[in-house]
Amino acid sequence: MARVSQKFMNPSLESAWYSGTPPTGTLSATQNLVTFGTVENETHPGAYSGGTYTVQTSGTFTIIAATSQRATYALGNQAITYIYVNGNAVALSNPLLPATTNPVTSTVPLSSIKLVAGNTVQIKTFNSGTAPRTFDAVAIGNYFSITKTGP
Repeated sequence: MARVSQKFMNPSLESAWYSGTPPTGTLSATQNLVTFGTVENETHPGAYSGGTYTVQTSGTFTIIAATSQRATYALGNQAITYIYVNGNAVALSNPLLPATTNPVTSTVPLSSIKLVAGNTVQIKTFNSGTAPRTFDAVAIGNYFSITKTGP
């Protein structure tokens, strides 16, 4: 049986999930774009390119993003994951960290945001830990998903 794209089964459905082991981008004490290189699922192929997701259908969406960031953290350092819509930060993860040398997974959920076709969504990071700063190479801690949940 031939596989049929979900896009053609229900044109109002929009959902995507991307991961990275690790993702690409620069971890630093400035906000930087993250690109997730693995397509796990997408109803609209090509909607995600170069770290930017372009919304295909207007409606209410849930967006979740996580990055697993490795650095040496002193008390009060930050490892933040941001969700940007149309170039503006709309949500961020809990920024404060305890002192640790372990990787920190920074997750940010955003539910019930109204988006219109053509809006752009990006994931960015900020990390004030001591270098070297790297993304941990685990897909379970590095992902971005967007799902249309209503009109």
